[in-house]
Amino acid sequence: MRREMQYERTAREQLLEQSLSPLAADIERARSVDEIHDRLLDFQRAYLEHGHPDHQLLVRDASGKIVTSIGSAADSHPPDGSLEAEIPLETTLLDGGRGTLVGWKDAAEFNSELHERRRRWWFDLLVTTLVLIAAVEVAVYFLVSRPLGRLVGGLRRLERGYTAQWDVGPGAWEIRWLAWRVHGYATELAATVLRLVRAERRGLISTTFAGDLRLPPPTDAAAQPPAGEAGAATGTPRLESWRTEEIRRLVNTLQPDDPLAAEVATEAWTTAATEAERQRNMQLKADLEDGALRLLEPGTFDTLEKEVESLRRSRRAWVVDVARRLTQALEADGVRHEIIEHRVKHVAGAWKKMQDHQIELDQVNDLFAFRIVVIDEEACYLALAAIHRAFEPNPLRFKDYIAEPKANGYQSLHTSLRDAEGRLFEVQIRSVAMHREAEDGQAAHWQYRARRWGSIPQTRSSALVRRLRRVAGSVSGRRPA
Repeated sequence: MRREMQYERTAREQLLEQSLSPLAADIERARSVDEIHDRLLDFQRAYLEHGHPDHQLLVRDASGKIVTSIGSAADSHPPDGSLEAEIPLETTLLDGGRGTLVGWKDAAEFNSELHERRRRWWFDLLVTTLVLIAAVEVAVYFLVSRPLGRLVGGLRRLERGYTAQWDVGPGAWEIRWLAWRVHGYATELAATVLRLVRAERRGLISTTFAGDLRLPPPTDAAAQPPAGEAGAATGTPRLESWRTEEIRRLVNTLQPDDPLAAEVATEAWTTAATEAERQRNMQLKADLEDGALRLLEPGTFDTLEKEVESLRRSRRAWVVDVARRLTQALEADGVRHEIIEHRVKHVAGAWKKMQDHQIELDQVNDLFAFRIVVIDEEACYLALAAIHRAFEPNPLRFKDYIAEPKANGYQSLHTSLRDAEGRLFEVQIRSVAMHREAEDGQAAHWQYRARRWGSIPQTRSSALVRRLRRVAGSVSGRRPA
């Protein structure tokens, strides 16, 4: 509004200046001051005869002294707010041969017009604002308030135990998505608690019929080779085993800025780590993934490595104490176990969990994990009941993969526990048969991993493969010392 009114005032003053230009030319041709005065009177009279507003005119010399003027312009200056124009003059009739023709006219009518226009603008702005507010209120009601009200009603019904799907109606997609997620969360929570109750019930029922749950000695078929002998036990080809070791050496020696680093890291993350897990060499798998992460995300790896190592050092005594308490809980209920082992998630494994679930390191519930292997399926539920009495379970993190196995046949009980100080850890409970299947059968994690590579892009390093094959050919199939 201000710009538009200023532009119009400037345009009118320019028009006034153009109308004074012929008068200025006449003044310069005048032969006396009286003739200049007459020219000013003639100009004013002509404008009045044509119905234009009265013009106030005066002539100043170079020093600013008024030489002549007409009407109320005598001995005065243009008042503030009037439309004013000045044109330079050159004539010998003025001291110094130079002067200025000043003309102005009353701008009351113009200012009144601007004032009225300003009022109309403010009125239009007010009406527009009210319309926009009303439109926003209507939109908020139909898109936000009403769906939120229905969502709140559904939550209140949910608090009373009614988990049926509720309809929030049309509205903002975020609210509809929130309703869907809340209902899904409630459904999953109800299902998880139901599974937990069923598992606890099975444990209670099994207690009545539980006899001696001591495990039989493992047969030759059930014997599991140590991790260091995994390559020979599984019959891994010598070249493939050496190739995996060579990739581990590369990811641990290359620097992140090396041109080959990204290709080697991707190869390690995908193919080599799967091969290491197939060999059941979990330390090799962890080294490969950690080395790959170090090359691909060096800053993240360094920070996370320090945090994990700090937790590992600070919880050494805690791990021993938890293992002792787990053993005591099992023995108190008469549940004989074959294995109680623990592991600390390696850096890359913790990083993947944090990325997948958008959580911080202290929220990774399986950073510290324990595995309990018992004699059979019934003993799994007895063990679950025993450790739930010893530690506080998290019902939202309980999975009964025995009653509902994974698609690949994997079976186990996974429960997340919390000690008295609030520290999280995970316990996996499985039978001997389930353990064998998970380690060597179709449910082995490396089988799953081979079908679904990690979240790092699947850019196979064909150049690296060719290089390894050339090196392998040069030693005639013998593994280098």
